[in-house]
Amino acid sequence: MLGGVLHALSIPFSGALLSGFAVILISLMSLFSSRGEILKASIIVVLIKATISPYVPLTAHVAVLTQGLLGEAFFFSKKFFKTSSILFAVVVVVLSGAQRILTLTIVFGNTLWNSIDTYSRILIAEFFGKNSSQNLISASLVIISAYISLHVLIGFFFGFVAGKLPVWIDKNITEKAIIDYDQSEFEGKFPETKRKKKKWWKKKPGKIFLTVVLILVVFSYFHPELGKDYSIKLIIMVVRSFLVLFLWFTLISPLLYKAFRKIIDKKQISYLAETDKILSTFPELKRISQYCWKKSLEFKGYARLKYFITSTLLLALFSNSEY
Repeated sequence: MLGGVLHALSIPFSGALLSGFAVILISLMSLFSSRGEILKASIIVVLIKATISPYVPLTAHVAVLTQGLLGEAFFFSKKFFKTSSILFAVVVVVLSGAQRILTLTIVFGNTLWNSIDTYSRILIAEFFGKNSSQNLISASLVIISAYISLHVLIGFFFGFVAGKLPVWIDKNITEKAIIDYDQSEFEGKFPETKRKKKKWWKKKPGKIFLTVVLILVVFSYFHPELGKDYSIKLIIMVVRSFLVLFLWFTLISPLLYKAFRKIIDKKQISYLAETDKILSTFPELKRISQYCWKKSLEFKGYARLKYFITSTLLLALFSNSEY
């Protein structure tokens, strides 16, 4: 559900944020479940995603299963819960960021990173003189390092929250501080929105491809001193990138997803009762999440995030049961 919201709002670093929230839920789950339950839950999540969002990319399903496997590994022992939560969060969120870098490298090859280094040297030479661009650290390396470092910080933050969450929830339960949930505020049903299958150039990889190609072509036009060799490399990169995207969206991805669907259809029979039960709770969970988000407007920054996460989980767990 959260993935759909982040996608609709086009929030930056949505992959890192979604991974962070997954870490919080998996960490909390690890305290009250036996071994194998986290992976089972991940399989059920994939089944539900495949049911309600058939056009979700295959990589999204792989990410969920990977998180489940890592969760089983990091929480194999329930000692050192806070430390495990932080390490688990950092690894999961960094993998989310590394996936984007790997995708760019596969699509564009090393020519993309070499071009960034070349253009950065040209820009620095223009502003600060030719000698200033010598012996500089690779600009592409700086960008990648900064990107990964930001994901490490995001992962550490969500790991810290995951480690603290059981205390927050326990404190609220002990103090009976669960908020009053007035269902009458949300009596109407939320409209269901179905995601349509997009053309390849409207998807994120396609948009990145067209943007990068446009930037490189324009830059090379204004800097003819780069020479014919560079133009040839640029043309090869563009053709190669187009072929990679074309083969992925028209051949490889459909074949992989078809094989994946066969596996999902077989598993769906085994978990039919669980998936039906979870799907039936979606309208109520939507009301709870919207209600808590509205109530969290009273707070700011970290306090708002803490309130929203804690109150949403409390209501989801206890709104229809006694203490």
